[in-house]
Amino acid sequence: LNDYFSRMVEIVTRHGGSIDKFIGDGMLAVFGAPLALPDHAARAVQCALDMQACMESFNKELLASNREPVQIGIAINTGVAVAGTIGCKERMEYTVVGDTVNVAARLESLNLRLHTEMLVTESTYAATQKLFNFKGHGLVTVRGHEAPVGVYELLGAKRGARLDTPLPARRMLTPV
Repeated sequence: LNDYFSRMVEIVTRHGGSIDKFIGDGMLAVFGAPLALPDHAARAVQCALDMQACMESFNKELLASNREPVQIGIAINTGVAVAGTIGCKERMEYTVVGDTVNVAARLESLNLRLHTEMLVTESTYAATQKLFNFKGHGLVTVRGHEAPVGVYELLGAKRGARLDTPLPARRMLTPV
C-alpha cells in the first residue's frame, strides 16, 4: 500500500494537485486549492490517465513477485468546495468539504457497478471534452445529492491534445 501511495502521490503532485487525505486504501486529491489553477479540471483528468498507466506497470511488478494485481477506481467532479482548516482545538487539519467533494466520493464507488475505472461528472466533462474522450453513462442518482448527476467514463486523451500549462510558481511562506 505504501508503494502504491508513493507512486500515486508523485503523479498527483506532478500535475499540480495536492493530497487532502488518505482514506483506507484510497486518497482524496484536490486540484485548484490552496493555489488556484485555471486548468484544474484538465490537470485532474490527465492525472487520472497517468495513474491508470502507472497501475499497469505496478501490476506487472506485483504479478512478477507472485502478488495479486490491484484495481483502482477514480472519480472526478469539478465545482466549488470549501477549503480550509477544520476541526477542533485538539485536532485541526486542512481539508475540502462540500457537495462537490461528496459527489466525487459517491461516484468513485459507481466504478464497480459500471465496470469502469475512471468516471467524471457532467461538470468535468464540460470543462475537458475538447482534450479528452469520454463515453456517456447517462444520469445517476447519488446518495445525498438532490439532482441526478451526468456520468461519463474517461477513455483517454484526444489525438494531438496537450496539457502543457506550466504550474504557477509556489511561494514559500516565511513566518514573521
